[in-house]
Amino acid sequence: MRYFAAETFRLLVRRWQTTVFLLLMASPAMTPLIAQLHALGMPVLSLLEPGHFKDSAGLWLLLLAIAWGWSALQAGALSGGAGWRYLSLPLPPRRIRWLNLGVLTVIDLPLLLPFCAAEFTLLHRFGMQAFPSVVAVAALAMQLPVVQLLAQQRWPCMVYCLVADIAGLAAAATGKSIWLVALAVLVGNLLGLTFSTRVSRSSRVRSIKPPSCLLLNAEYGRPRNIAAINLRYLFGSFQFGRYLGLLFWITLPVALHELLRTHDIGPAAMLLILSLGLIPLVLHTAGLVFDLQRLHAPMTPLHTVYGLGVSWLHRVNSAVLQAVFLAFCLPMMSTLLLHGRYWQALAVLPIGMLMLAACIRLNYWKVDRAIKR
Repeated sequence: MRYFAAETFRLLVRRWQTTVFLLLMASPAMTPLIAQLHALGMPVLSLLEPGHFKDSAGLWLLLLAIAWGWSALQAGALSGGAGWRYLSLPLPPRRIRWLNLGVLTVIDLPLLLPFCAAEFTLLHRFGMQAFPSVVAVAALAMQLPVVQLLAQQRWPCMVYCLVADIAGLAAAATGKSIWLVALAVLVGNLLGLTFSTRVSRSSRVRSIKPPSCLLLNAEYGRPRNIAAINLRYLFGSFQFGRYLGLLFWITLPVALHELLRTHDIGPAAMLLILSLGLIPLVLHTAGLVFDLQRLHAPMTPLHTVYGLGVSWLHRVNSAVLQAVFLAFCLPMMSTLLLHGRYWQALAVLPIGMLMLAACIRLNYWKVDRAIKR
């Protein structure tokens, strides 16, 4: 637990800052707190409504995918790091599994806010009459850390959870007892954890052959070679789990466009909703600074020999992240263009790049401050 806190505390703080900032930005002014909690818990409550099986199943699978990407960045810390391989602790697999579930629950606290809001709404509106729905929502919340644990240890066992979840949501959609949802989710959890015999899985990264534009050559300039190294390190291996969260924010404007186009939402409100996706996209891209810092840290003496200072390396890394950010903004720009927002689509790039430059500078300041300590 201490190792996990030391390795991922900054990431947890950034996630809480992002979550609180987005909640404050999206909460309507002068709206009662109870109404805001109801709006926050609506996605979870919609899972239990009858007659919408496809929507409920699609929304639940999306929530599980977000939870998977949410914990993928901390998979290395959850396994105990490199030092764990050299220790022989007399810990039974069951205890390690419960410890990992506890850590994952701490990670998921921002994701559990809609579930807590749904529980409050049910108890406030219906009292103890909504006890079956309260139990079903609690069971669905318990599913998130279980799926994350199975994804890191033995992902085929997630099939038991998914099949049981789909069966429970199908029963709720057909108007049957809501107890079936809680029972199905609990059975899926037990089956997944029971058949998950392997406690740890060696993280093997399979390399892929980089394209010709990312090959290193002595005839190329130093900035181009460093940029190629950065891109190959960030996106040149099969580490899709690490970037599921980033992929979610990239495709969020397109998904919102498809979900909200049938609703009677004004152009100004639609523009605000789509623009909110720019903030987490900037924060996730700026967070790649820490990955590049770990990449180049062992090579600092060699860079010094060749006269490549720290400030020069920071500028190259920043330019690479700005170029990557341009590609990440294409879905958002395309969605704005579909709505006829030509000037707003063009303004996304300079505004986002300025925000990204400020966040990159702030992250480098944190890195330099940590090194001095």
